Amino acid sequence: MRSEAVAEAARAATALGLDELLAMKPLRAPARRERGGRGPGGARPGIGRAESLDFDGVSPYAPGDDVRRIDWRASARTGGTEMRRFAAESHAARMIALDLRPELYFGLSERFLAKSAALAAARLAWEAEALGEPVGLVAPGIEPEPPRRGRRAIVRLLAQVAKAYEAARRGAEADPAALLAQAAETLKARDEIHMIGDFEAEAPALDGTARRLSTRLRLFAWVVEDRALLAPPTAGRYPLAAPGGGRTTVLLGRAAALRGPETAAARRAARRERLASGGWEPCDALDLLPQAEAGA
Repeated sequence: MRSEAVAEAARAATALGLDELLAMKPLRAPARRERGGRGPGGARPGIGRAESLDFDGVSPYAPGDDVRRIDWRASARTGGTEMRRFAAESHAARMIALDLRPELYFGLSERFLAKSAALAAARLAWEAEALGEPVGLVAPGIEPEPPRRGRRAIVRLLAQVAKAYEAARRGAEADPAALLAQAAETLKARDEIHMIGDFEAEAPALDGTARRLSTRLRLFAWVVEDRALLAPPTAGRYPLAAPGGGRTTVLLGRAAALRGPETAAARRAARRERLASGGWEPCDALDLLPQAEAGA
């Protein structure tokens, strides 16, 4: 009985089904009302973008605002300078670049890192659908999915995520620099690329491609980490899931366990600095997963 439970836990940690990706749809549209961000309907406050005639609310004056948009009644009520805002008509397309190299097919806690990356990709796709913006996908072992809108397009994209997960697990080649360049092929200026991976090792080819693309696109680096490494475990023996369904054991000594938190924090800080200097906007992929999954 216990062996069956262990086998089921191993399948849950390593297998990926379309139902799991569909379940990543948030219960409500993400709240993005900060200036330059997006509202639940996908509208962007019109600063530096093509504006519509749809009134988007009132907010305080900021340097560069058009003084003709001052709302005098609101200003009289608050005692400050309040500006009328109008929603922008334009929407940004996003491409998800899913980096599924062999190094991500392991896990110290509840699942493979590659599975966390796939679930994060599903969350980003559903977020785009909630914002009314087109979303596409590039990943190893599949044909690129160009940015499209609508639930039917999201379901097709998520099926491709599951296909790519299995293809990479069977050994499909994954070149992060090539994936990034491929993701940019159909995008226009100020569109977005959301790349998901561990970004652990330095990759000159990827860094060069990112610097070149960051002059016209927004690049988000969603870093996938194992929850166990966020709060390093105590000394002991730990089972390790390996590609192909195998399992092994990792021995963690007392000295290594004591150095763990400091070493992990320094590694994450260095990686974040490296990504930011290369034109990326660093993000934590665990933030995209449900709180129970992220260990909160």
